[in-house]
Amino acid sequence: MTITMPATDATLEVDGVIVPGAGISRTYETPPLAINRNYKYSVVAKWRPNGYTDISRTKVVAFRAGQRLILDLASDDPADRVVVRFVPTPDNIALAMVKLAGVTSSDVTYEPGVGDARITIAAVKAGAQRAVGIDLDPERAKESRANVAKAGLGDRIEIRLGARVVSHRFLMGDWTPDKTITINDEYGLPYEVHLWTITEAHTRR
Repeated sequence: MTITMPATDATLEVDGVIVPGAGISRTYETPPLAINRNYKYSVVAKWRPNGYTDISRTKVVAFRAGQRLILDLASDDPADRVVVRFVPTPDNIALAMVKLAGVTSSDVTYEPGVGDARITIAAVKAGAQRAVGIDLDPERAKESRANVAKAGLGDRIEIRLGARVVSHRFLMGDWTPDKTITINDEYGLPYEVHLWTITEAHTRR
């Protein structure tokens, strides 16, 4: 089996067993197999493109003993499992971000991926009239609400769990909308409006 990997330092697993090696192109040879039989192997590539993201890509391959296989694990797959680990932004960086944004008393700030709410809290303390933080992770949302309460800003900061995205006409790659409606304008011309709901399942993908 010749396998193209997504990264030179990616880990390769075949049926749960780690295969030693490095590089984009890897070769795996099965143990001796009985002839004239069909087999099925699960091949997994795992890698970390940065310090806070873990990705795994799985392909299940079916073959007969003696057959040579060429497997591509380098191409993006909708079934990829992506885990983004929460890494807190240092306090001085959060303050610099708020300063760079030029937050004023007339601003309402929004922070998707609010984490522990430290940037949102810093924005309100810097003068924003109110703020909304949004996160997909229930634990992060819970932590954010606790931090907002501790800072005494519960009346000015709202923490929301999850998000919905709407779009007129434009789609988002292979992510199928949860709902699409067609609306006619005053001239009878149709317009498509799409809705996606970001769930924990999407986060895991």
